[in-house]
Amino acid sequence: MKARERADAALAAVAAAAADLAARSAALASDIEAVQARHEAGIAAARERLEDLEAELMAILAAEDAALFPGGGEEIWTKLGNGTVIRRVSRPVLRARKVLARLKELGWTEAIRTAESVDWPLLETWDDARLGEAGTRRKPAVNEYAYELAAKTPAAGAAGA
Repeated sequence: MKARERADAALAAVAAAAADLAARSAALASDIEAVQARHEAGIAAARERLEDLEAELMAILAAEDAALFPGGGEEIWTKLGNGTVIRRVSRPVLRARKVLARLKELGWTEAIRTAESVDWPLLETWDDARLGEAGTRRKPAVNEYAYELAAKTPAAGAAGA
């Protein structure tokens, strides 16, 4: 078999495998959509009910703080029959405007995040000498191969395989 015939036969096999994968993926997507549709309303209702009950629990904990969490401290755990309720005291930092500018004025750079990275697309445009000065170089040339399948209409019944 000649090189062109071997490559064309390989393309035919790739096309058949791609069509089979596409058909199976489409069938899976259809099945998943059907299962989601059957359970969607029940899950949404259960999620809403859970959120309502959690909100009710948090309201009870806030209203009955003194009775449920006696004593002081940063964190208090109270065991109940169906679990444990916890109260933690926190003092979050107010995220005020202009803090970044003030930190720069004060020179407190340890509190400022900076993310540096190389602009690789820009380096792709540089000549080899400049790349060398920057501490890098181009890789040796490599052949890259690709293919395009000829457009064909699917055979009857092939989609459900």
